[in-house]
Amino acid sequence: MIYQLTLIIMIGVAMKQYLITSFKKFKADRISVNIKRVLAGVGIAFLLSCIVRIIEMTMCSNISVSANQSNVNGYFVDYPILAVIMSVIMGPFTEEIIYRGILFRFFSKYGELCAVLSTGFLFGTMHMLSSFGNTNILLFLCQWLDYFLSGILLGFIYKKYKNIWINVSIHGTWNLMGAVMILTKIMLTK
Repeated sequence: MIYQLTLIIMIGVAMKQYLITSFKKFKADRISVNIKRVLAGVGIAFLLSCIVRIIEMTMCSNISVSANQSNVNGYFVDYPILAVIMSVIMGPFTEEIIYRGILFRFFSKYGELCAVLSTGFLFGTMHMLSSFGNTNILLFLCQWLDYFLSGILLGFIYKKYKNIWINVSIHGTWNLMGAVMILTKIMLTK
């Protein structure tokens, strides 16, 4: 928590002008337009996730959640309010600033497709770091594919709109849906 808060403050200070300019552009668009963009992004993310689950069920006999997701689930059991703040606000903000705000712009000098693919690969890999060596390779690749495709989707959305706040909103909404499902499961098992 302290690490992530420090990182957010450092990024916010370093990228203050970029964040302000992007936010003004985000605010300038009608709210209905931004809501449609966020809902479309979340809808596409849902479809991609369903496709990955079908692939995972077809190819892997022992379906389980990734170590990253298992850790997140544990935080929701132990610290539900903090977990919601971290997964719905702080995580999406930090990740989108790093992957789309910094790395996407860096890789764009090699072409925007390179930026989309590179940040998608790094996004997927970062989410699976805690799973290295802890699962069979096929299951690992199926779980990585889910994060990779999410990163690709977010990269294409950033490429299209060039506004980090749309990405943060989509990512936060997606994580909010996950948080509601995790909290519901916790409440139903008590």
